[in-house]
Amino acid sequence: GSGNLSDGSTRVLSVSHSEFDSDGTSTGAPGQQLMEEQTDKIQQEQLRIAREAAALQQSILGELLSMEESERDDVLATAKIAHNDFLAKVLEIPSGPDRIQFVTNIDPNVEKQLLMHKLWEKILAQNDGKPPTMRNKTS
Repeated sequence: GSGNLSDGSTRVLSVSHSEFDSDGTSTGAPGQQLMEEQTDKIQQEQLRIAREAAALQQSILGELLSMEESERDDVLATAKIAHNDFLAKVLEIPSGPDRIQFVTNIDPNVEKQLLMHKLWEKILAQNDGKPPTMRNKTS
């Protein structure tokens, strides 16, 4: 029997089909590798930015927590006003390149106030609306 089964059908031994270039590498590999390197670079950059943001948050938080309560209340009140002003301005600008430009070119002091406001709101939310208690101060 030459590949014919007893019931008269023919057995297919093996068919494999893959697209390889003459040098044995599968097509599209170099592009794929470039994409992966690009992705790695982007991920590394995002990690770096995330680390810097975390460090900045820690320093702002430390700053807030080291203040006397009255001073902190003033600073946070100012930060809230800055936050509301900034939001109002952003919303006046139509969505698109102009708005992106405005947000990207934010004054570093304003940016710090916005972050301060956001961080404090987040802490209050996590803490049932109560400010965190200072461990280093004796009550």
